[in-house]
Amino acid sequence: MTELTRQGNFREDLFYRLKVFTIQIPPLRDRKEDIPILTEFFIRKTGKREKKRIKGMSPGAMKRLMAHLWPGNVRELENAVEHAFVVCAADYISETDLPAEIQTAETGQRQASSSKSPADPAIPSLTRETLVELLDQCHWNKAEVARRIGKSRTLVWKLMKNGTSPFRETRTAFSMRQVRGSVMDG
Repeated sequence: MTELTRQGNFREDLFYRLKVFTIQIPPLRDRKEDIPILTEFFIRKTGKREKKRIKGMSPGAMKRLMAHLWPGNVRELENAVEHAFVVCAADYISETDLPAEIQTAETGQRQASSSKSPADPAIPSLTRETLVELLDQCHWNKAEVARRIGKSRTLVWKLMKNGTSPFRETRTAFSMRQVRGSVMDG
């Protein structure tokens, strides 16, 4: 956030409002031991909300969760559990109840190396056309697109904002910085 603020990509006043107390939490991929605990919590939470009784994860499903890199961190794990709740018809969530990108997850090491491209380390060969096609397939649900490409929802928004989607042409000529400047001046 500090770097984004310094580059002018994040509002400085908002940064200081949010930066009351900083806690450094490692990403979920570096805390694999937390996955079973968080999964159990999300199963209980979702079960209570949806009034559906699911006892837990099958060993195969848990193995898949442990193999996934979790680019969307804990929120992605929670979404995966919620997805499984929708499709699960048994007492235990199986591998087939998980989102497609988790069902096909290889070991973390191979997944990490295969998802990098020399041209752009963030997105492997994602063209504007591919992104628009994915958005259409997912009914413009950015979270679903992120799950399908194995990246964060924030990254999908950034790609859309930075010209990988048709939104670039429809943006107004005034940037937020120009609008803020005129409000500040006036």
